[in-house]
Amino acid sequence: MKHRAGIVHLMIALLMAAFMEVPAQESLQLGFVRSVPQSLRLNPAGEVPYTWWMGIPALSSWHVGAVNSGFTFHDVFYRGSDDSLRFDVDAFLDGLKKNNDVSVNLSSEILAFGFHLKQYYLEARVTERFMGSFHYSKDLMTLLFRLNGGFINTTADICGLGVNMSLFHEVSLGASRKINDRWTSGFRLKYLAGVANIYSRKTSLTLFTDESLAYALTFDSDIEINSSFPGIPDHPADSLDFSLDEKRMLRQLDGWKNPGFAVDLGITYRLLDALTLGVSVNDLGFIHWKNNPRSLVSDEKNHAYTFEGIDIEEYFTGDSISLGDKFEDLLDSLSASMGFRTHYKPYVSYLLATFNLTARYSLGKRNHFGLLLRNEVFDRRWKPGLMLNYELEAGKLLALTAGYYLTKRNLYNLALGFSLKLAAFQFYMVTDNALAFYNPGRTKTAGLQFGFNLCFGDRRFKEAP
Repeated sequence: MKHRAGIVHLMIALLMAAFMEVPAQESLQLGFVRSVPQSLRLNPAGEVPYTWWMGIPALSSWHVGAVNSGFTFHDVFYRGSDDSLRFDVDAFLDGLKKNNDVSVNLSSEILAFGFHLKQYYLEARVTERFMGSFHYSKDLMTLLFRLNGGFINTTADICGLGVNMSLFHEVSLGASRKINDRWTSGFRLKYLAGVANIYSRKTSLTLFTDESLAYALTFDSDIEINSSFPGIPDHPADSLDFSLDEKRMLRQLDGWKNPGFAVDLGITYRLLDALTLGVSVNDLGFIHWKNNPRSLVSDEKNHAYTFEGIDIEEYFTGDSISLGDKFEDLLDSLSASMGFRTHYKPYVSYLLATFNLTARYSLGKRNHFGLLLRNEVFDRRWKPGLMLNYELEAGKLLALTAGYYLTKRNLYNLALGFSLKLAAFQFYMVTDNALAFYNPGRTKTAGLQFGFNLCFGDRRFKEAP
C-alpha cells in the first residue's frame, strides 16, 4: 500500500518534536557512575572496574532524551471554557528567542561486552541510534502561524534554519591503555550504516512583504536540504511530495547501503591521587547517503510570489489526508515560485560531535565529586552545558548519584541515578532531569537511561582511588 506524504509532514513533525517531553547519546549523569560499563561512552579512556562484563542482549542500555530551548508544554497550551485543550499562538511566539533549538536522541544497545587484558581494556558494541537537532528562528514560526501579516513592509529572516536527523546502525570497537600511573588513553572506532536522514547544508531565506504591491512576497533564497528515506522510489517525480512503499521500506530498514565512519577519542590524567582530569571528543564522523538520496535546492533568486494567506484553523481540523493535500498544494506552488529544483545525487551528513572536559575528585574510596563541561557542535554552532555531580559507592552492591545540569536556557535540571549489583547481575537507571517526571508540563529537558549487565571480577575498593 502506498501513501502520499510531503515535506510539510516533516515540518509538522519537527514542530511537534518541539513539544516533546521525551526522546543528548548516553546520559551525561551516567558518565560519572564508575560501576556501570556504559559510563565509558562519555570518555573511552575512562575506568571499568570489572575483569570482564557483558550486557544482557537488547537490554543492556536504553536511552531516550530531549532538550528544547524555546518553551514548555504549559507555556503554550491551556484549557478552554469547554475544557478542551487549546493552543496559545501569542504565548508560543512571545516565548521564543531569536534562535531556538530542539535536540532528540534515542539509542538501544543490542550487544555489548568488554574485558581487561594486561594494561589494555577492550570492548565491542552494536547499537541502534537516532540523533537529531533542529535549529529554527522566531521569524520562521511567526511566518508559519502569522504568515506575511507579521512582516508588512519588513523583512522576515529565516537564515540559520538547520536540521540534522539520522537513524543508523552503529558497530564499534574500543580500546584503552594505561600508559603509566598518571595517563590513560582510549579510542572507539565506529562503522555506521545509515537508515534515514534529513540534513540541511544551506538554509538562507528572507522574504519581504510589500504593502504597496498587494502584499506580494519577495523571496531571496539559498537553500539545500538533503534527505534519504527507506521505501522511497529511486527516481520520484520532481515535486515536494513523494510516494512511500511500506513493503519496500520494511525491507530497507535493516539495510547497510549508506556507509559511514566515526571515532571517539579520550584521555585521562591523574593530577593528584584523588583528582583525575579527562578530555574527550565523541561522534567525529559522517555517513555517505547513497540509497534513495533526494535534495531540494534553490535554483534562482528574487522570485516574487503573491500569497493571500490561509486560515490556520482549517489545518488543524478535518482528517489527516485533507490536511496533507492542503499543505502539499501550498508547498508545490511555493516551490515553483521560488525556483526550487530536486536532484538525486549522493551526499554526506555529519554526526553531532561533542567535546567534554571532566574532573573527578575522590574523598576516600566511597565519595566522589564530578564536574563536566560539555559542548555540542551543530550547524557551526556551539551548545555548551555544565554538570556538577556527586556519587556515593555504598560498597559493591549499590551506587547512588545526584547532579545538577545547567545549559544556556535550561536552568533547573536535577540529575539522579543508581546502580544495583546482586552477584554478577547489575541493573542501573539514571535521569538527567528528575523534575521532568514530577512536572513534565514545565520542563525543557528530559532524559532516561537504564539497562542490565552481567559483571565479573569487581576490583573496586582493592585499589587506591
